[in-house]
Amino acid sequence: MHKTLKQGGTFVVEPRRLSKASAELRARGFGEITIPPSTETAEKQASRCTDCGVPFCQNACPLQNN
Repeated sequence: MHKTLKQGGTFVVEPRRLSKASAELRARGFGEITIPPSTETAEKQASRCTDCGVPFCQNACPLQNN
């Protein structure tokens, strides 16, 4: 899906897909439910940054790159 930025131009919206630990594993303790992405996946997501200069991008990135 493509969206248009206020400043012009477009970007591709790419929904994040987080893996979740199995119910059996979650029932054994209080560990994390979601499994962190691989380094390769994290680097690919980070490379989408448009370096827009907004200091609060971790909260409101239009690419949902947070």
